[in-house]
Amino acid sequence: MERFTYYQLAEIENKHWWFVYRRKLMAQLIERLGVTSGEAALDIGCGTGGNLPFLKTYCANASGVDLSEDAISLARRKYPEDTFLKGDINELRNLYPAESFDLVSDFSVLCHRWVNSDLQSMRDVYHVLRPGGVFVLTETAFPFLRRAHDRLAHVARRYTLTQLMGLLEEAGFRDVRGTYFNVPAFPVALLLALIDRLSLSPSEHDESIAELKLPPKWLNDMLGGLLRVELAGIRTLGRMPLGVSIACVARKP
Repeated sequence: MERFTYYQLAEIENKHWWFVYRRKLMAQLIERLGVTSGEAALDIGCGTGGNLPFLKTYCANASGVDLSEDAISLARRKYPEDTFLKGDINELRNLYPAESFDLVSDFSVLCHRWVNSDLQSMRDVYHVLRPGGVFVLTETAFPFLRRAHDRLAHVARRYTLTQLMGLLEEAGFRDVRGTYFNVPAFPVALLLALIDRLSLSPSEHDESIAELKLPPKWLNDMLGGLLRVELAGIRTLGRMPLGVSIACVARKP
């Protein structure tokens, strides 16, 4: 991401409806897979560290790794008791010994242009997971939803659910489960993508990303409440047929 986006992220990731909902959804998928407590968790592409408290509900210790010095500096400032490493996830198996973690998370990281190979990164995650360990990930959905936000956030890939689950299985994972999510945002994202293609979108040089701004509390609460309905739907139906993002969980045999 651009440097300024990390400072935006650090300010809002604990309370913005999007990040709060994403963690609730991942908790639901993790629990459905039957994950029990573990010793160590790792968040790859951890950004400013906002997901480590979530990971520590499943593992006694959590660590983060990120390529950005700005992100790591902000994460260490926010969570001084946790361990953060500045490192390239393209070199993940050289950064950590084999079978080091019980849980590894990727919150919309493999989609980025600096990831050389999403499949190889999945294989590297497999390498650092202990047998029975779990990989949880969210990624951007549908190539036709690409827009200016993606370019600012350095997003190079968008996936279909079938494609992402297939990559996980090719990397060796089993018990692969997944769903699209954030259905209410789908028509908005589609409209923004169409506007972008007509060259009517805002300048890519704006010093912020509008989608990383915290909305007024009433709107933030309303959107969170709306997505609680979707969360209940995923619990009942197993998956959503579309959305702006994908969530998956998978286990190393």
